[in-house]
Amino acid sequence: MDWVYIVRHGATPWNEQRRFQGQQDVGLNTRGFEQARRLAQLGRPPGEIRIVASDLARAHQTALTLAEGWGTQVEAVDPRFRETNAGSWEGRTFEELGPELARWRTDPYLRPGGGETRVEVGARVVAGISDHMRPGRALIVVTHGGASRAAIGTQLRWDPHDWEQQEVLGNCHWTRLSLESGTWQLHEHNSSTSMSQ
Repeated sequence: MDWVYIVRHGATPWNEQRRFQGQQDVGLNTRGFEQARRLAQLGRPPGEIRIVASDLARAHQTALTLAEGWGTQVEAVDPRFRETNAGSWEGRTFEELGPELARWRTDPYLRPGGGETRVEVGARVVAGISDHMRPGRALIVVTHGGASRAAIGTQLRWDPHDWEQQEVLGNCHWTRLSLESGTWQLHEHNSSTSMSQ
């Protein structure tokens, strides 16, 4: 059985301003670094681990903080773990997007701001996960809220129209899945406790 932990990055200024970050390279704020340090202090997954991350600053900074706290390193950064490309929506507040945002949340095939569909995001993140898995090593993927939701829905083969019912990961929260005989199973979702269990 192989284990994958999907971790959302720590808080950013744009999270607090309720702006659609997409692929804009917004770094962590003080609170985000504190969240990452706290998660590291709670404990790492048991056994051998491999940490990989989105190449966007907020995810990479979170991964580096976890790696430092766990006495290891980030083994790869991969643009496939980036957040949804939301085109012209990026940088706009949720309030500014209004009905457009509501429509996107119910239509997994809508291209926000001319960017990617959620189905496309799920496919690219899952492809990255598959490429970075190693036998006998738990994979820790530090990514983004929308990307994690799309990946989890894709891995579990849920209807994309149902993905929105899945609670989005909080900042520095994580989900644990296993892969056995080609089947993914969800064990924990949106947890902020130790990964050491």
